[in-house]
Amino acid sequence: MPVGVLANRLPISRPAVSQHLRVLKAAGLVLDRPSGTRRLYEIDPAGIGALQAWLASLWTPALLDQHRHVEAETELQRARDFYRSAGATRYVREGEAMRITRVASSGS
Repeated sequence: MPVGVLANRLPISRPAVSQHLRVLKAAGLVLDRPSGTRRLYEIDPAGIGALQAWLASLWTPALLDQHRHVEAETELQRARDFYRSAGATRYVREGEAMRITRVASSGS
């Protein structure tokens, strides 16, 4: 796609689009080829694949940590609900395993 076509679709100037395309080309994300007096740009599938793999390497551990956190909080809430239904009013959270210990009420 020519720079002019891209620039017409974006809220930035044509020189700004050209500058961004140079950066994307240097990063291996787009390819360009001459066509008469202009250059045509297209996405480089290999570059996008490498970017996708890199992002996955960042997100996978973060998403796994988030999943563990949500699971632990769900376990904690289930324990609270169980002890609450049994009449307990206080709980003690023990360590990362999120073990819940029923603490007898001071009035019991």
